[in-house]
Amino acid sequence: MKKAGKILGIAVGILVVVIIVLVVAAKFLITPERVRQTVIPIAEKNLNRSVAIGDIDISLFSGVVIRDVRVGMQNADQDFVAADEMVLRYQLWPLLKKQVVVDEIRLEKPQIRVVRNKDGTFNFSDLLTGPPSAEPKEKSAAPASEGKQGNGINLLVSRLQVKDGTVFFTDHGAGTDGFDYEISGFNASAKDISPDQSFPFEMDARLGQAPFSAKGTVNAADAQIQANVKLDGFNIADFAPYLENQARAAIEGLRPVVSGTIDLSSQKIHTQGLKITLGDDVVSVDLTVTDFFSKPLKIENRIHADNLNIDKLMAALQTPQPRQKEKEGRAEPGSSDSSKPAPAGQDGPLGPFDLPVAVNGQVDVDKAVYKGLAMTDLKLRYNLIKNVLTVETLEARLAEGAISGNARVDLGVAGLSYDSDFSVQEISADALMSGLYPKAAGTLLGRTSAAINVSGKGTAWEQMRDALSGQGQVRISEGKIAGNDFAGGLARTLGAGDLKSIDFKSFEGDFEIEDGKVRLVSDFAGKDVKMKPTGTIGLNGALDMNLNLALAPGFSSRLSSDSLVGQLLSDEQGWTSMPVALGGSLGKPRFVLDRARLQKQLTEEGTRKVIEKGLQKLFQ
Repeated sequence: MKKAGKILGIAVGILVVVIIVLVVAAKFLITPERVRQTVIPIAEKNLNRSVAIGDIDISLFSGVVIRDVRVGMQNADQDFVAADEMVLRYQLWPLLKKQVVVDEIRLEKPQIRVVRNKDGTFNFSDLLTGPPSAEPKEKSAAPASEGKQGNGINLLVSRLQVKDGTVFFTDHGAGTDGFDYEISGFNASAKDISPDQSFPFEMDARLGQAPFSAKGTVNAADAQIQANVKLDGFNIADFAPYLENQARAAIEGLRPVVSGTIDLSSQKIHTQGLKITLGDDVVSVDLTVTDFFSKPLKIENRIHADNLNIDKLMAALQTPQPRQKEKEGRAEPGSSDSSKPAPAGQDGPLGPFDLPVAVNGQVDVDKAVYKGLAMTDLKLRYNLIKNVLTVETLEARLAEGAISGNARVDLGVAGLSYDSDFSVQEISADALMSGLYPKAAGTLLGRTSAAINVSGKGTAWEQMRDALSGQGQVRISEGKIAGNDFAGGLARTLGAGDLKSIDFKSFEGDFEIEDGKVRLVSDFAGKDVKMKPTGTIGLNGALDMNLNLALAPGFSSRLSSDSLVGQLLSDEQGWTSMPVALGGSLGKPRFVLDRARLQKQLTEEGTRKVIEKGLQKLFQ
């Protein structure tokens, strides 16, 4: 025990002596003047900027604390970097050899000002290329020659820390007014720093109000980075000035917020649990970019949402744009001609877009709303190549029925031209009418099926209806025409008293869409009323139809006109033909009894019946 106590005492004594020697060496070797003579020349030479420092405190275990550190901007009076403190940590054992080796630098509360000039260069661009050198240096000798100043202090930094910093970013190349952004609470650390091999780093900050963090490795020699980036509540609208005019307007309208994890590597990006909040809706995005430097950028994605209001998304895209005076030609991929999207805020078509991407993806939405219509199980499979969006399949449950189809949309032309084929199976006619023409809601009931081919241009309805063309077939079964404007209006025109609805077994028709109108040839079969409507329905709701109406025997007896009319215009089964035209609009239909045609029919029918009666008497 006594021997152990002596050994311990000797060890403590040696330790005390070492500490005393280190303290003396530190006081002798590390003086404020030597630190000043070392730090300022090295910094000014490597940064090519003026450097100023304030008071210097030296402690054996705390290191060298340099206060009020300022690095000036080139050709400007502002500071490039300003820090409350810069702490230099040095190794202890080299002090015994009368050497000072600084291996760690820590910046406390730095303020860093980053500026992008109008020509695209940054206020640090010269630091990336380094100062010109007449004679190349030996690679192995570079670190030592740069760090050693002949005054016993070597800067061989292998660890760097930044605590509670702020980055002020000004971009004079983003729009006419420029762009300012602040990154606060910036913390970063890197260790085992080497110019020849990978070294790890960590950082965190706040982008606006959104927490941001990253962790990974950097390889300075190969200019490669691998990192795991996490975002929480990042508002994309903060960076809207970097988007094209119409995309900017859409982003500012939607104000999407991003949260989740992004994995970065030298040539690949992959998202994990990435969620984009669009108003009340949250969209999950699984995205993979396989070759980050490829042209076009190759993207695979999968999007899912529990709820999605498509009406709000479309409304954000409908920001009025100015009409282009130049030709509305197609934007070739990678081109930068005059067919760029027009600035937001005035009337004009959407597009053209030049998107340097090749995308293959799918969208799955449990519940969606479009034109006020509730959809479920929406499935979309698509690809985007050379500015052409191809919807391979589109399926959804809609208004107690289903819809399916495919489409091709050319994003490279002003107005976004498209061609599509859709089929509708047993959809509620009332729901469909309510979504497409709300003023006529409640006037048409039944189950609707249709096959439709449509092509056109535009995204706003006012633009679409003028350019829309197509054809198709439609069938409505077990339906009803209701409402005082339609059924009641028809009854008042015929003098048939009060009529609240007209039931029918089937309505079938062929139609063509052209010049803003739907040209219809159809057949209407009901218990009390038969029709063969022909004519046009304007895409603005205007009606110009000849109904070719026939009334059942029981219904025609309700006519208030002279009974001779019913007798003269009825066929062998007792159905009475009435020449009725339909005008007005879907919201306010107007029925007109064509009295000239009625008189002609009465004359022709009366003459025919007089002749028939004469012939009957002749052969009796």
